[in-house]
This record gives sequence, C-alpha cells and structure tokens, in this order.
Amino acid sequence: MTAYFGLLGSGQSPDSKRVGLAVEDDMLTATEAGGGTWNIPLRRVHLVGWAGDELRLELAGSEVSFVPEEPDAVLAQLVPALLARQQRGAAVAGPAGGTVLPSAPEPPMFTVDLTPGRRPPTRTPVEPAPPIAGRTDGGGLRSLTPPRSAAEVLAPGRSKQRWYWWFVAAAMVLGAVLATQLGASEDPAAAARRAIADGDLPAVAVAVENGTATLSGSVSSPGVAEAIVATVAAVGGIEAVNSILSVPTPTTIPSATPDPTPTSQVALAGAGLVDVEVEVRSGVAVLTGSVASEFERRTAVSAVMAVGGVDKVDNRLLVASLP
Repeated sequence: MTAYFGLLGSGQSPDSKRVGLAVEDDMLTATEAGGGTWNIPLRRVHLVGWAGDELRLELAGSEVSFVPEEPDAVLAQLVPALLARQQRGAAVAGPAGGTVLPSAPEPPMFTVDLTPGRRPPTRTPVEPAPPIAGRTDGGGLRSLTPPRSAAEVLAPGRSKQRWYWWFVAAAMVLGAVLATQLGASEDPAAAARRAIADGDLPAVAVAVENGTATLSGSVSSPGVAEAIVATVAAVGGIEAVNSILSVPTPTTIPSATPDPTPTSQVALAGAGLVDVEVEVRSGVAVLTGSVASEFERRTAVSAVMAVGGVDKVDNRLLVASLP
C-alpha cells in the first residue's frame, strides 16, 4: 500500500494537516504525521474535482481539500484507484434473462475552481453517462455506466488553467507587437527635431519626404551646421539629408584712408621743392608749378610716387628758362 502525502483540510479554517492517503481493499486510509490512522469506506468517498494542484474530495458527507506533495503521482495512481472503486461500487445486479435494470442515480460530479484571488467558486454539474447495454451472465453484476478515466473527470479544471496561461502569453505577444509598431510609426521629422534638441543644437526647420530630410534656417557657424546634419542623418527613417542651412558672413568695415595730398606736399618740401603744388584725387597726384631744371622735375615725381595712396602722377611742372 503506497501512501501519498499532502495537506488535508476543510478549506474554511487554518486546520490543515499533513496526512498520507492510500487505498486498500475498500477503505481509504489516512495516516497522520504523528502516526495516527483512520479509515473511511470507499462507498462514502467521492471525487469532486481538481483545480490547480488541489484535489477536492467528499469524505463521509464533508467536502475537504487535499494538496498533494507529488501531484503527478496522485493523478496517476491515487485518483484512478478511487475512480475504479467508485465505479465498481456503482454496479447493480441484472436478472438471469439479461434485461438491464436501471441503476440508482449517481451524485453529479462537480468541478471546483479554487484559484486564489478569483470570485467565489462556481460549480458546473457534469451529467452522468447514459446506461449502456452489453453481455450479461446469469445473475452476474452489471455496470450501467461506462468507466471514466481520471483525465476525463479532472480535465475541466486543468483545461481552464491551460487556457488562462495561453491567454496571458497571447496578450504579452500582442503588447510587444503594438509597442514595436507604435515606435516605428513615429514621424521622422518630429524624431529629427527631437534629436536636434537632445543634442543641445539650435532649432532649425526639418521637412522629410520619401526618406530625404531637408534642413533650412540660419546657424552661427559651419561647424554647427555639420553637427546638425550628422544628428539628423542618424535618425531612423531618414536616408539622405539636404542641407540649405545658411551661415551669416561677417561684415567688414573698411578703414578710412588718409588723404595723401598733405603727405605728398611734405614729401616735396623734403626734396627742396617748395614751389611745387600737389593735389591727389582717386590715387592720381597732379603736380603744378615750376622748377629750375629737368632734374627737379623728375625728383618731384619720385617724391610723390613714394607716398601711400598715390598710384599715378600727372606732371604739369614747367622748367623755368635760364636768364
């Protein structure tokens, strides 16, 4: 006799005990951890159902729960043994002529869902199977209902649990797909503008068409323009970047050019030509007056050409005649 240990309790108070259940002859034997045992006739034992890893039993009219330490072993050994004894006890005698007598009605089986956190358990009646006809021997016993396996009795509870986990897995997959699609459907232009702001770069206009981003606006330097182009090119959904960003050209104010006329006059005085007049207009120096010789005339030209701002000399000097 093999005992299957687990927690046995009424489910209404914290009085569960660790016991070992075993089927021997027509008795269900329960052995407590302290060594005490008690027996219940199998005719007073009924299987109610299975939910999760909990077996529901009716023992002598009281419904209890049994949470086995080895659920697979209980489902493979103890439950079929209880079912076999139950079905054997349901057999009735038939007359010698072979006519099948109606059997006493069997109590309906119930499937109880005891999953924690759910609404109060609901019971679903399982209709008893209809009588079947077959061979009878003279005065022998006759079973009026087909035998049912442990899997058939306990299938409803396990089926609910299996469908629950399938639903959870499908919901997770659907959520991942929706998240991927929502991320992929983001406007590339908006994504580019967000990337520019995240890079602490100045805001510019961004337009995206057929995978090509066009950038427009004004930035402070070519380096900033290049940084914006590189940032936008790294955004998903953008394949090419067309930059028409403008960089302002610094304005150069020309310095005032001093009038070369006074300087030219000083240069002539330095050469000893105090009687020569000079006036510079648009880079052309005009010499007027008279000199004593051709040598002084050429000296005047050389003195004026050495002055900054004089590009050309209009020599109108006259050489005075000797007396």
